[in-house]
Amino acid sequence: MVVQSPEKCQLFCSVPEFRPGANSIDAAVTCRKDLAEEAMVREIREAIRLFGNTTPSYFYFLDPRKFLVNYYCTNGRLAEAHQVAIEGVRLRPSDPEGHALLGAVLILLNRWDESVASLREAARLSPSSTRSNDLGFVLSRVDPAAAASVFREAIASGFHFENDPFGRSAGILAAVAHANLAEVLAALGQAKEAIAEFETALRLDPGFFDPPTSLSVSLFSSMDLLGDAQRSRRPAQRETYERLLSGHPTPVAGAQRGPTEKRPTPRQAKSPSLVTGSGFFITPTGYLVTNAHVVESAQRIELRTKTGTVAASLVRLDRVNDLALLKADGEYMALPLSTGPALSLGTAVFTVGFPNPGLQGLEAKLTKGDISSLAGAHDDPRHYQISVPVQPGNSGGPLMDLRGNVVGVVLARLSDQAALKSSGALAQNVNYAVKIDYLNALLQSVPQAASQLARPGTVERSVEEAAKRAEAASALVIVETNTRR
Repeated sequence: MVVQSPEKCQLFCSVPEFRPGANSIDAAVTCRKDLAEEAMVREIREAIRLFGNTTPSYFYFLDPRKFLVNYYCTNGRLAEAHQVAIEGVRLRPSDPEGHALLGAVLILLNRWDESVASLREAARLSPSSTRSNDLGFVLSRVDPAAAASVFREAIASGFHFENDPFGRSAGILAAVAHANLAEVLAALGQAKEAIAEFETALRLDPGFFDPPTSLSVSLFSSMDLLGDAQRSRRPAQRETYERLLSGHPTPVAGAQRGPTEKRPTPRQAKSPSLVTGSGFFITPTGYLVTNAHVVESAQRIELRTKTGTVAASLVRLDRVNDLALLKADGEYMALPLSTGPALSLGTAVFTVGFPNPGLQGLEAKLTKGDISSLAGAHDDPRHYQISVPVQPGNSGGPLMDLRGNVVGVVLARLSDQAALKSSGALAQNVNYAVKIDYLNALLQSVPQAASQLARPGTVERSVEEAAKRAEAASALVIVETNTRR
């Protein structure tokens, strides 16, 4: 069924089979779920053609161009999402939503300076505290001091819920800005001021640190990339707040976490200043991938490989997607990175890593499972949910398919506390991995590494064969941190 008029899209709120956070683009634009993926894309593009260069007068997030961008991002097709967002800005240069959408896609591509420029333009075209808060959130990754000023301006201007398409109260909007400001102040070493801002956020929204569960928040999560990125900071913000209250120093700009995810690493080793994680080589010349949260506070990094222990240096750190690229001298077995389409539900995957090395030993450990969901906690499009068992120490390990290709980077497991609070029961084997597209995007900024990547495998192998190469290319990441634990 091809959409014949904008009114068809208004069926969004009355589609009987609509499930929040799942197939929202399909339900919203076509009201069907029996279309193949590319057919659905054609339907959305037809809606874009019919809408022309106008923005729907009702909820702006029903703009089919936004649906298409979200669809591409959910499926890891970032280059196509970027192209559609740029096309929207070109056709409607005075539309602030187009610039904000482009800014959100640029975040996923790890192009922070360009994202700041796009969000500045959105704020110029449509000044509001909400837009200033979005700008401050991205600016905090580039210039924390400047971000603090932007957050203060947003708070001073006040928030007006009547202009918010998701119906959030002014208090909830203001709480986000106060918490964002608090996180930046903590990173700048202003502990007392940060605590005060966190307490203000909690007065405005007592459930600020609670995971969202309502229909409206789930819908908001799937339709607003910038809002979703800020919500995903809440566990890290809560951790910062608790650390400040306990009098412990706060590490600068901690790694981003999903709203109900708990990092399985870094694993604290016997020495109070050491943590460990997993990693894998992607080039024969020593470029290695792990998680940002494993190495972000490192003073010194070593890699324990099959041939010995070597020093490593940090080349790139992507805190938003929790990825890090390291470099060690020497020659190594390297793993190919997948460049194919997103995986399907039920795809067999495995990881090789170094969980609990102080207890389980220093040899690599293999665990197997499947792709349980094509999105992470609260439909985070950057992540896969996997049934592969992971433990402290697995963070940064490769998620592999049976062709021997890396399809993701092991990241986190579902927080027991969040699961108990939400459902009254502990979650069983709910874990997450960053999709390979976000690593490929990061490597675009390091051509000396990208130029050496191996071609992806095309022949399916046994787990034993694929695991043997993965073991040879994996390393235990040993980090001496700048704070004693």
